Amino acid sequence: MSIVNERWSPENPQNTLTSFNTGASGNIGSAAYARFIEDGSFLRLSNITLGYRLSKKISKSIGLKSVRLYGAVDNVYVWTNYSGFDPDVSVGRNQLTPGLDVDSYPRSRTFRIGLNANF
Repeated sequence: MSIVNERWSPENPQNTLTSFNTGASGNIGSAAYARFIEDGSFLRLSNITLGYRLSKKISKSIGLKSVRLYGAVDNVYVWTNYSGFDPDVSVGRNQLTPGLDVDSYPRSRTFRIGLNANF
């Protein structure tokens, strides 16, 4: 990554990017970390479910009161410019680090199919 190559180091003291060793650059504070804050706005399509109920005539012909077939998808799509896996992240697990994105896993997309039958 270019950010790693461009950071402040003793060999590159003129650079303005923060050092990985926070005590080395001498410019500690919120301005040093503002570079790592980004817009986390997003729009998420969380769930789509489609179903079809068979007619009573067909259901009775196979010995059932009703039959419904369905398919569903979870975590369909996220519209965002966020560079991480998921903009809705908070892996810090405490009130002092909301929105911290460190080693978070992406949400999985889940597909389901099913059959509801009433006897």
